[in-house]
Amino acid sequence: MSFWFAITAMSTIVLATWAWRRRRLHTATLRLNGIRACREGVDFAEQIVRFSNLLSLHPLLLTHLDQQMVQAQLTMATLDPADTAFAQRLRVVRNALAQLQSSGHEETTLLCALPRTDKQHLVILTAIRKHRQLGRAARRSGLLQEDEHAQLDAQLHTLQVEMNISSVEQRATVAIAQGQYRVAHQLLVKGSQLLARRTDPASLDSYQRLIALYRQMPVDLGDGRKENMAA
Repeated sequence: MSFWFAITAMSTIVLATWAWRRRRLHTATLRLNGIRACREGVDFAEQIVRFSNLLSLHPLLLTHLDQQMVQAQLTMATLDPADTAFAQRLRVVRNALAQLQSSGHEETTLLCALPRTDKQHLVILTAIRKHRQLGRAARRSGLLQEDEHAQLDAQLHTLQVEMNISSVEQRATVAIAQGQYRVAHQLLVKGSQLLARRTDPASLDSYQRLIALYRQMPVDLGDGRKENMAA
């Protein structure tokens, strides 16, 4: 009897120890995931702040981002209160967001001149993608209604198309000036595809500019493609 009692007791201890270790590991994993999420959130907010001199941020998106920073501040105070360097980063980000909120922007607009290099285009396109990502998060949180998000995302998408077309125009202009007509042809076809089925005034104007560039090339490129596109 004592033998089976000892076996049962030993099994209970082993199972209890296994459950305790499993629970401890689970708790540690949750803590690390929480800290990682906070860090990623602050990294994202810092990127948005860096882009704020290029692209203004919709007030509701600013509000959403600040709410996320408040939550990150509370979470880190619980999970890792000794990380004072990260707490300082959070304060800096929140101060920057407060300054942006006081700047009075009522919509998302491009704050700089149209870029002139591929690198500048890439930076602004990255900023637009970050804004669209933030808009989706604000919609999921309920801060942006479906119609508000749809309107904002359409505005950002139009700006994204405008940046892509600006890059196409500049590169095609250089290609034409250098006599690289096939390169220019490919760029202009790509640009026309980006504008397909878009009827907003900015897109229609962009399409006319592409056609004007296209007409600067020789009538015959050797395979009739110019005539087909111009039509």
